[in-house]
Amino acid sequence: MPAGRPAKYKKKYAKMLIEFFDVEPYIDKELPHYKNGQHVWTDFKRLPNKLPTLHSFATKIGVHRETLLNWANEKIDPDENGSIENRKYPEFFDAYMRAKDMQEEFLIQNGLSGLYPPASYVFTAKNITSMKDKSHVEHDGTIINEHVIRLPAKKSVGELPDIQDAEVVQDSLPSAKEPKPKTVRRG
Repeated sequence: MPAGRPAKYKKKYAKMLIEFFDVEPYIDKELPHYKNGQHVWTDFKRLPNKLPTLHSFATKIGVHRETLLNWANEKIDPDENGSIENRKYPEFFDAYMRAKDMQEEFLIQNGLSGLYPPASYVFTAKNITSMKDKSHVEHDGTIINEHVIRLPAKKSVGELPDIQDAEVVQDSLPSAKEPKPKTVRRG
Protein backbone atom coordinates (compact mmCIF):
# COMPACT_ATOMS: atom_id res chain seq x y z
CA MET A 1 0.00 0.00 0.00
CA PRO A 2 1.48 3.41 -0.94
CA ALA A 3 2.67 5.56 1.91
CA GLY A 4 2.01 9.28 2.22
CA ARG A 5 -0.64 11.68 3.31
CA PRO A 6 -4.18 10.24 3.33
CA ALA A 7 -6.44 11.35 0.49
CA LYS A 8 -8.69 14.32 1.21
CA TYR A 9 -11.33 12.85 -1.07
CA LYS A 10 -14.93 12.94 0.10
CA LYS A 11 -17.88 11.46 -1.81
CA LYS A 12 -19.71 14.79 -1.66
CA TYR A 13 -17.07 16.28 -4.00
CA ALA A 14 -18.63 14.49 -6.99
CA LYS A 15 -21.98 16.22 -6.44
CA MET A 16 -20.28 19.54 -5.63
CA LEU A 17 -18.29 19.36 -8.89
CA ILE A 18 -21.44 18.96 -11.00
CA GLU A 19 -23.20 21.77 -9.12
CA PHE A 20 -20.16 24.03 -9.60
CA PHE A 21 -20.15 23.48 -13.38
CA ASP A 22 -23.95 23.57 -13.78
CA VAL A 23 -24.31 27.28 -14.55
CA GLU A 24 -25.94 29.07 -17.44
CA PRO A 25 -23.36 30.22 -19.99
CA TYR A 26 -24.74 33.77 -20.02
CA ILE A 27 -27.09 36.21 -18.34
CA ASP A 28 -29.44 38.72 -19.92
CA LYS A 29 -29.00 42.01 -18.09
CA GLU A 30 -31.73 44.62 -18.19
CA LEU A 31 -30.58 48.11 -19.19
CA PRO A 32 -33.39 50.61 -18.53
CA HIS A 33 -33.35 53.90 -20.48
CA TYR A 34 -34.72 57.09 -18.97
CA LYS A 35 -35.64 60.48 -20.39
CA ASN A 36 -36.37 63.37 -18.02
CA GLY A 37 -36.43 60.93 -15.12
CA GLN A 38 -39.09 58.74 -16.77
CA HIS A 39 -38.49 55.16 -17.84
CA VAL A 40 -38.80 55.07 -21.62
CA TRP A 41 -37.68 51.60 -22.65
CA THR A 42 -35.51 48.67 -21.57
CA ASP A 43 -32.74 47.02 -23.55
CA PHE A 44 -31.32 43.64 -22.74
CA LYS A 45 -27.64 42.89 -23.04
CA ARG A 46 -26.36 39.32 -23.04
CA LEU A 47 -23.21 38.90 -20.94
CA PRO A 48 -21.14 35.74 -20.43
CA ASN A 49 -21.05 34.20 -16.98
CA LYS A 50 -17.68 33.33 -15.49
CA LEU A 51 -16.36 30.12 -17.06
CA PRO A 52 -16.23 27.36 -14.44
CA THR A 53 -12.77 25.76 -14.33
CA LEU A 54 -11.24 22.81 -12.53
CA HIS A 55 -8.70 25.16 -11.01
CA SER A 56 -11.48 27.28 -9.45
CA PHE A 57 -13.24 24.21 -8.07
CA ALA A 58 -10.00 22.77 -6.68
CA THR A 59 -9.25 26.08 -4.96
CA LYS A 60 -12.77 26.11 -3.48
CA ILE A 61 -12.29 22.70 -1.82
CA GLY A 62 -8.65 23.33 -0.86
CA VAL A 63 -6.75 21.01 -3.20
CA HIS A 64 -4.61 21.36 -6.33
CA ARG A 65 -6.14 20.93 -9.80
CA GLU A 66 -3.93 17.85 -10.37
CA THR A 67 -5.51 16.22 -7.30
CA LEU A 68 -8.87 16.29 -9.08
CA LEU A 69 -7.33 14.53 -12.07
CA ASN A 70 -5.71 11.96 -9.77
CA TRP A 71 -9.05 11.26 -8.06
CA ALA A 72 -10.72 10.83 -11.44
CA ASN A 73 -8.04 8.48 -12.77
CA GLU A 74 -7.02 6.50 -9.68
CA LYS A 75 -7.55 2.78 -10.19
CA ILE A 76 -8.21 0.03 -7.68
CA ASP A 77 -5.84 -2.30 -9.54
CA PRO A 78 -3.21 -0.41 -11.56
CA ASP A 79 -2.65 -3.43 -13.82
CA GLU A 80 -6.30 -3.55 -14.89
CA ASN A 81 -8.00 -1.47 -17.57
CA GLY A 82 -9.36 2.02 -17.03
CA SER A 83 -13.02 1.00 -16.90
CA ILE A 84 -15.26 2.80 -14.43
CA GLU A 85 -15.60 -0.43 -12.41
CA ASN A 86 -11.84 -0.34 -11.76
CA ARG A 87 -11.86 3.28 -10.52
CA LYS A 88 -11.19 3.96 -6.86
CA TYR A 89 -13.68 6.85 -6.97
CA PRO A 90 -16.09 5.94 -9.83
CA GLU A 91 -18.63 8.61 -8.84
CA PHE A 92 -15.92 11.26 -9.06
CA PHE A 93 -14.67 9.96 -12.41
CA ASP A 94 -18.21 10.25 -13.78
CA ALA A 95 -18.66 13.75 -12.32
CA TYR A 96 -15.27 14.85 -13.67
CA MET A 97 -16.11 13.71 -17.21
CA ARG A 98 -19.57 15.31 -17.05
CA ALA A 99 -18.03 18.56 -15.75
CA LYS A 100 -15.58 18.62 -18.70
CA ASP A 101 -18.53 18.13 -21.10
CA MET A 102 -20.48 20.92 -19.39
CA GLN A 103 -17.47 23.22 -19.63
CA GLU A 104 -17.11 22.48 -23.35
CA GLU A 105 -20.81 23.19 -23.96
CA PHE A 106 -20.51 26.42 -21.96
CA LEU A 107 -17.66 27.57 -24.22
CA ILE A 108 -19.47 26.55 -27.40
CA GLN A 109 -22.65 28.43 -26.45
CA ASN A 110 -20.82 31.66 -25.57
CA GLY A 111 -18.35 31.39 -28.45
CA LEU A 112 -21.05 30.86 -31.08
CA SER A 113 -23.12 33.67 -29.55
CA GLY A 114 -20.19 36.06 -30.06
CA LEU A 115 -19.81 36.71 -26.33
CA TYR A 116 -16.05 36.03 -26.40
CA PRO A 117 -13.39 37.61 -28.60
CA PRO A 118 -12.74 34.94 -31.28
CA ALA A 119 -9.00 34.53 -30.62
CA SER A 120 -9.46 34.04 -26.87
CA TYR A 121 -12.35 31.65 -27.46
CA VAL A 122 -10.29 29.47 -29.84
CA PHE A 123 -7.26 29.54 -27.53
CA THR A 124 -9.31 28.59 -24.47
CA ALA A 125 -11.31 25.91 -26.27
CA LYS A 126 -8.17 24.22 -27.62
CA ASN A 127 -6.42 24.31 -24.26
CA ILE A 128 -9.09 23.18 -21.80
CA THR A 129 -11.35 20.96 -23.91
CA SER A 130 -10.90 18.12 -26.37
CA MET A 131 -11.29 20.54 -29.30
CA LYS A 132 -8.30 20.67 -31.66
CA ASP A 133 -7.47 22.14 -35.05
CA LYS A 134 -7.66 19.62 -37.85
CA SER A 135 -5.85 19.76 -41.15
CA HIS A 136 -6.88 17.80 -44.19
CA VAL A 137 -4.08 17.03 -46.63
CA GLU A 138 -4.71 15.36 -49.96
CA HIS A 139 -1.98 13.75 -51.99
CA ASP A 140 -2.52 12.54 -55.52
CA GLY A 141 0.49 10.21 -55.42
CA THR A 142 2.58 12.28 -57.83
CA ILE A 143 6.28 12.48 -57.04
CA ILE A 144 8.26 15.17 -58.76
CA ASN A 145 11.88 14.34 -59.52
CA GLU A 146 14.23 17.27 -59.48
CA HIS A 147 17.11 17.52 -61.92
CA VAL A 148 20.14 19.63 -61.20
CA ILE A 149 22.24 20.30 -64.27
CA ARG A 150 25.61 21.89 -64.86
CA LEU A 151 25.69 24.20 -67.83
CA PRO A 152 28.93 24.88 -69.66
CA ALA A 153 30.51 28.28 -69.05
CA LYS A 154 29.68 31.12 -71.41
CA LYS A 155 32.43 31.87 -73.89
CA SER A 156 31.60 35.55 -74.24
CA VAL A 157 29.19 38.14 -72.85
CA GLY A 158 25.69 37.77 -74.29
CA GLU A 159 26.28 34.24 -75.55
CA LEU A 160 23.94 31.58 -74.13
CA PRO A 161 25.44 28.24 -73.15
CA ASP A 162 24.55 25.28 -75.34
CA ILE A 163 22.01 23.13 -73.48
CA GLN A 164 23.21 20.11 -75.47
CA ASP A 165 26.48 20.21 -73.50
CA ALA A 166 24.75 20.25 -70.08
CA GLU A 167 25.75 17.65 -67.54
CA VAL A 168 23.22 16.08 -65.10
CA VAL A 169 24.51 16.54 -61.56
CA GLN A 170 21.53 15.07 -59.69
CA ASP A 171 18.70 13.05 -61.24
CA SER A 172 16.34 12.29 -58.33
CA LEU A 173 15.06 13.56 -55.04
CA PRO A 174 17.84 14.03 -52.51
CA SER A 175 18.17 11.48 -49.73
CA ALA A 176 17.60 12.56 -46.14
CA LYS A 177 21.38 12.65 -45.57
CA GLU A 178 22.23 14.83 -48.53
CA PRO A 179 21.32 18.52 -48.43
CA LYS A 180 19.18 19.60 -51.34
CA PRO A 181 21.12 21.82 -53.78
CA LYS A 182 19.85 25.37 -53.73
CA THR A 183 21.30 26.76 -56.94
CA VAL A 184 22.16 25.61 -60.42
CA ARG A 185 25.92 25.31 -60.76
CA ARG A 186 27.61 26.62 -63.82
CA GLY A 187 30.95 25.32 -65.17
